[in-house]
Amino acid sequence: MSKLTFTPEQIQILKANPYVKNVSEKSITYSDEFKRYFVSESLGSKTAKQLFIEAGFDPEMIGKSRIRSFAGKWRKRYRDNGVLALKDTRQDCSGRPRKTPLTLEQQIEKLQAKILLLGQENDLLKNQNGAKGGQKTAKRLAESFQGSMK
Repeated sequence: MSKLTFTPEQIQILKANPYVKNVSEKSITYSDEFKRYFVSESLGSKTAKQLFIEAGFDPEMIGKSRIRSFAGKWRKRYRDNGVLALKDTRQDCSGRPRKTPLTLEQQIEKLQAKILLLGQENDLLKNQNGAKGGQKTAKRLAESFQGSMK
């Protein structure tokens, strides 16, 4: 992490950028879209600084070390695991319990997703059982056909 901290004015400027998910005094969280854009364009002939400028960032505000650090980290992740490695998964699998209760809309959405998942599991189990039953029926038909041929 950089020793460079952001002022409240700089934080407001950075928050206005569509490629920024979150900003604090000490850190910036970039959108997955920006990371993908950055990696795809940096594979060409553009430098990290150019790409940050094109995306509407002031390199002097962010700092050379931050830009270099992010560029290296994103390129390495992309090389090692492809585009999916650029996705920010901290929210999805943090393992920490929620401190704020879910709103009614969030509870409904969560329950609907659970119902959909259970329905898909049921369909899968039905198809597996049906496939086994179909195999037994086909086997019995083949045996009876061979028996009639003798």
